[in-house]
Amino acid sequence: MLHRSLSADAAARGLIVLLISPGWAKTDMGGAGAPTPVELAVAGMIRVADEATPAQGGSFLDWQGRRVPW
Repeated sequence: MLHRSLSADAAARGLIVLLISPGWAKTDMGGAGAPTPVELAVAGMIRVADEATPAQGGSFLDWQGRRVPW
């Protein structure tokens, strides 16, 4: 709810607020069995942020830009 509220407040100022999940990435926490290289997850998250539209404000997306169900 905090994310949705922050998104609504920010939208009034022309800002877009998103939650973006890196997914299961090959990090110390994700482990070697994770399918996604860190570089790919980070590049995807940056792309999602760069291409975000006001209509997506308040969304929870993965690093590929797909909606993640709450």
